[in-house]
Amino acid sequence: MFGAARLTNEHVKAAADGGKEALGHVVRVLESQVRLMIAARLSPNPSQLDAVDDLTQDTLMDLTRGIYRLENRTLGGLKGFVSVIASRKVFGYLRAAKAGLGQLPIRSLDSTVQSLSQAGPLWQFLSGSGPSPSFLAMRGEHVASLMTGLGGLKPEHREVIALAVFDQLGATEVAERMGISPKAASQLLIRATRKLRKNMASCIKAG
Repeated sequence: MFGAARLTNEHVKAAADGGKEALGHVVRVLESQVRLMIAARLSPNPSQLDAVDDLTQDTLMDLTRGIYRLENRTLGGLKGFVSVIASRKVFGYLRAAKAGLGQLPIRSLDSTVQSLSQAGPLWQFLSGSGPSPSFLAMRGEHVASLMTGLGGLKPEHREVIALAVFDQLGATEVAERMGISPKAASQLLIRATRKLRKNMASCIKAG
């Protein structure tokens, strides 16, 4: 569940309606989830993981400022809203980094991996029976292998995993974001996860 199953539709509605206490709760619960969403999108270049903390805070700040605009004031609506913000933040960062402008402060990759390993519920991969991801605690030493494995995926595989597994969007919304059918999105997610499992296994074996 999104945000470690600690958010409800009532929390989201209260926050969007201007409740300061509810908004604070939403932001606190989402912080670790947003951190993972950002990290998944930065994984093509491990050195870019140094920006996770900054982009996480930027995303949460935009959420705080804009949640009142949320039309669908439910947990599902919040997922999509945060996913779009996180995607835009990472896109802006990568574009600026490519141009050599406005890069964020550099931190060590070791400290970033340590932070991610403590970021609340991480993820397990798809079962053979279907495309729905399930989440559980993952040992910290596998986080670096996961990030490396994501970086080895082709862009469409990395994107579908980010949307479905990290952002926890449904097949229909993933399909809309990617411009494909829900069936194609589900099949793509299965293929992407199989490839990610293989990449991770190689990384762990090499380590």
